[in-house]
Amino acid sequence: MDEAQKLVLGWPPSVNGYWRQFQGRTILSKAGRLYKKSPAPSFQRYTAQDRLAVSIEYYPPSKAARDLDNHAKAVLDLLMHWGVFPDDSQVDELHLYRRDIQRPGRAEVTISKL
Repeated sequence: MDEAQKLVLGWPPSVNGYWRQFQGRTILSKAGRLYKKSPAPSFQRYTAQDRLAVSIEYYPPSKAARDLDNHAKAVLDLLMHWGVFPDDSQVDELHLYRRDIQRPGRAEVTISKL
């Protein structure tokens, strides 16, 4: 594996609130659109040929019950939106971890080539 890079993101919306139905179509919700407007840190770009491992450490904003996998889609979509990698189908390994509560919540993402 090449050297990994780490990115710190804001708390991602759950997939349960990421999409909305509007006039028979599925669209990105307001929460999803706001998350996609997050300012991008500096990052290394990966090519379409790269196979990737992604690890996400979640520091939730509260004790509320939540499914970690419901937040992964927003994180991966944001990384694609920024251009970190062209397609999340490149992710061959995805690891999710719940960490201690830290307001306002964040997701620390580590990406490495396989």
